[in-house]
Amino acid sequence: MRIGYDAKRIVRNNAGLGNYGRTLINDLLSIIDQDTLLRLYAPDKGHDDFGCCPGGILRPHA
Repeated sequence: MRIGYDAKRIVRNNAGLGNYGRTLINDLLSIIDQDTLLRLYAPDKGHDDFGCCPGGILRPHA
């Protein structure tokens, strides 16, 4: 299975929806199986220091 998630708020918001998104992704990572591919998409770099998303975030080419 493939899961795509709009990670815009994860990389742009320190609180609120950013916290919600990071918690959601970290919780998903703990319950999905090895055959599931989780892809996170963000429009720009934003903040990379949130300690979330071990697979990284996909961004459009510059």
